[in-house]
Amino acid sequence: MLKYFTWGLLLLGFHFSHAQGSNQLDSLLTEIDRSSVDSVKARLYLQAGQDLKNHAPDSALSFYQMSDSIVALGLQSTEEKERNRYLELRGLSLSLQARHFKEFGDFKTAEKLFEEAILIQEKHGKSLDLATTYNAAGRIYERKGDPQQFYTLTHKALKLHRGKRNATGTAISYIALGSYFEQQGGNDSCLFYYEEAIKTLRPANNKEVLSFGLYEFANVLSRMEAYDRAIPMLLEAVKLYEEAGNELQTAGGYLSLGIFFFRADKQEKAESYYKKEDI
Repeated sequence: MLKYFTWGLLLLGFHFSHAQGSNQLDSLLTEIDRSSVDSVKARLYLQAGQDLKNHAPDSALSFYQMSDSIVALGLQSTEEKERNRYLELRGLSLSLQARHFKEFGDFKTAEKLFEEAILIQEKHGKSLDLATTYNAAGRIYERKGDPQQFYTLTHKALKLHRGKRNATGTAISYIALGSYFEQQGGNDSCLFYYEEAIKTLRPANNKEVLSFGLYEFANVLSRMEAYDRAIPMLLEAVKLYEEAGNELQTAGGYLSLGIFFFRADKQEKAESYYKKEDI
């Protein structure tokens, strides 16, 4: 009954596994094709989408929606245990879709999906999935100018991440709290949370989130005109972008470095990074 989903994924997978060289995606495709359990297929679709979210976001969204199609059928089950399993998958899918729309600036759609995800995940989701949703949803309210809801969701996320000793999630919550306190004029608290985030991330071996934290903290320090701290931090972030082969963020980092050096009255350095950004 669901075989056409598998074939659709296989065709998409063939394109991306060759274009992107994704061995992990190939492995997921094989698992999906072999699995006879619909809930397993639905979860693997979500995983495939997460693997593609950075370099093929439209395909990632399609995979989330494929998972939803399976989940919709599964929710017709009259067995409570089976329904709960599918509700957990539905909440996760909604959260992933919300994050997709948030990244592309469709905040209205993202907010609606986050609200739906939270309603489901608070009853049927895994605690770390819910914590991730809280963190991402909080940023929507930060943008809307609702600091109380931003703080409330971030604090909920932090409590869950700490409870599970999840270093990366804890650090992401710290970064959000740093942003919150900067906006509230609490510079000491702002610096404290950013410092805690970087301290937590260094041993966690998550270079993607570490580079994000360093970049965010560098910009905070720049706004405080603390260029002696901001520049080394941004240089470290750019080095991580370069190592990851992330050309867009590397170019953005070069531009920011040029601006930082210019504001620090180091014109030659500024010019050298402006030229790099144009390459």
